[in-house]
Amino acid sequence: MAIGDLTVVGSNLTGISCSGNYHGEFTGDLVKPVKNEQVLLADLKNIIGNPGDTVYMTGRTSPGDGDDGTFYWDSSDLSAKVATDTLSDIYVAPNIDLTGASGGWVRQLISATQAEMEAGTETALRSMSPLLVRQAIDAQMPNNIIGAPGEAGFGVGIAPASAVPEGMTYLGTSFLLGDNYGNYQFSDGSIMCYVPKFYYRIAHVSNPTYATYGVNSCDVKGVNTFATTADANAAGYALHRAFIDGGTEKDGFFVDKYMCSKNALGSGFVASSLQNGLPISTNNTHNPIAALTACADNYNYEAINAAHARDGIDGAINPDSIFFCNSRQIHGALALLSLAHGQKSLNTTNCAWYDATYNFPKGCNNNALGDANDATIAYTSDGFDNCGKTGSGTPFAKTTHNGQACGVADLNGLMYEVNIGLTCIATTKTITAITQANPCQVTVVGHGLTTGDYVLIGSLAGMTELRNKIYKVTVVDANNFTLYGVNSTAFSAYIGGGTAIIGTFYRAADSTEMRNFTAGNTLATDHWGVTGVTAMMTPFVPAFAATYPSNNFIQRFGSSAEQVIASNVSGDAWEMAGLGFPRQTAISQVGTNLFGVDYYYQYVRHDLCPASSHFWQNLTLAGIWSFDFTSYRTTSSNIFGFRTACYPA
Repeated sequence: MAIGDLTVVGSNLTGISCSGNYHGEFTGDLVKPVKNEQVLLADLKNIIGNPGDTVYMTGRTSPGDGDDGTFYWDSSDLSAKVATDTLSDIYVAPNIDLTGASGGWVRQLISATQAEMEAGTETALRSMSPLLVRQAIDAQMPNNIIGAPGEAGFGVGIAPASAVPEGMTYLGTSFLLGDNYGNYQFSDGSIMCYVPKFYYRIAHVSNPTYATYGVNSCDVKGVNTFATTADANAAGYALHRAFIDGGTEKDGFFVDKYMCSKNALGSGFVASSLQNGLPISTNNTHNPIAALTACADNYNYEAINAAHARDGIDGAINPDSIFFCNSRQIHGALALLSLAHGQKSLNTTNCAWYDATYNFPKGCNNNALGDANDATIAYTSDGFDNCGKTGSGTPFAKTTHNGQACGVADLNGLMYEVNIGLTCIATTKTITAITQANPCQVTVVGHGLTTGDYVLIGSLAGMTELRNKIYKVTVVDANNFTLYGVNSTAFSAYIGGGTAIIGTFYRAADSTEMRNFTAGNTLATDHWGVTGVTAMMTPFVPAFAATYPSNNFIQRFGSSAEQVIASNVSGDAWEMAGLGFPRQTAISQVGTNLFGVDYYYQYVRHDLCPASSHFWQNLTLAGIWSFDFTSYRTTSSNIFGFRTACYPA
């Protein structure tokens, strides 16, 4: 159905292309009035606007129906409105007032979908109040769309109605610039953000940002671009690993907008995502997790129990809970979205944290309730040291993953975030001899290593040059191995003792549901221990810097111009990208600003309980990419907190 003539005003509007029997293309390079040409409803679906763009659609909704009027789309003022003058119940010819100030049936359209919906149901809508008009519009807005990098609303979206869990209510509207766009509230009061399924492409010459960012360029597309993962893969785009759970692709995920704080629920207490809360820690000195009904002790593993209690009764664990302690895979997806958004943003309009040098989300990380890279950031103290309250940073949008008020907050600093989704089973063995030779040979009786494995050499008496570093090994025999690339001829002599920590790393299997992980180390569902790891996880090899002498524990994301995130659409490298881990050649002791020079603390730790983001006093070590391999299941620390997540119903 043709809805009328079209006039385009603005330099940024794109995506309009008339089809059918009526012809014309409008790229918005300059003011371009169009006379006596009609546009089809389907053509309006592709409108993409930026602040300052305007579209007037004038004339009849269909030829000869006698109902003339004006449809008005203005991206600089996206409020829905109905004229309040005496002509409010009839159409007014456009030559009376194109701006809509005296038009009975005039709307400021917030999207192409609204234009389509209103054009098709104008008789019903003419008698509606502005509130009812907005509700009708919201009901027909497209859902499960991640948006476009650099644009309003990117990084969150509206969940399909069938996917919204029981007890979850949508807080926002279809207004992309709204503070609550893509935000939901669970029955305990928790605010969560919905992130629709997306595909990403790294280092492709056709990426819009390739000319600037080269092999680190990142582009993101949604399900409105690719109908299937196979279609996306064919174009070089990978489905993010965060959208696979229980062996199936998910429409998206819900993740806490804020780190968890203690909240009353019935006669008990749960961990809720609330703004200005006191962030829970795994230590009795700082908002202890043991104060929650579901948690008996102050250890990292209790974050799993706390998550399972959100939809329980009176704070008790729900064995069938939909919630889980946030995974590193979901955290990695948020980091990747921030990368794509920052690259495509040219100013702070839709990305408040945009900066020509420090182009990443800001947070509480300078040990003074501010940010090490942005002096405008200020947090409210939670009363403990220099930790801030959850979501208390101002300007708030600078502290979210997408630089907008609708985004996920506090991913750079504030507190370490306990993650699930990977661990390590390690053993500590005694070193009995080390040679001064090229290559350096180490004796560990029954080491059990395979060539290419990592080994962490800890304390030693003598040969101090080898201490506290990670190496790759070449196996000589069952009791001896050499350290790859290490010439120890001139090192001090080995005196005695020392430890070699040898471990195998595991990630959640694609077939595993994150919500099914439990907090122990003996059961088949436990996140730790041989039984649970064997049943729920798959071995993998992380990228560690293992070339002497730059193989210290403390590393950073980025190395000169090296590609950091793998571009593979499947396989082990794709799994690593899904964890938000760098490629082997992209780890250094210096890092790069593109990845916030974020901390990458490599280690081999038994019962690894991973942690992201870092905390309030570690300056540039903190960041959305930051990751720590040193924490473990029974870590008890006043700088460790968590947030929860869930998948659609």
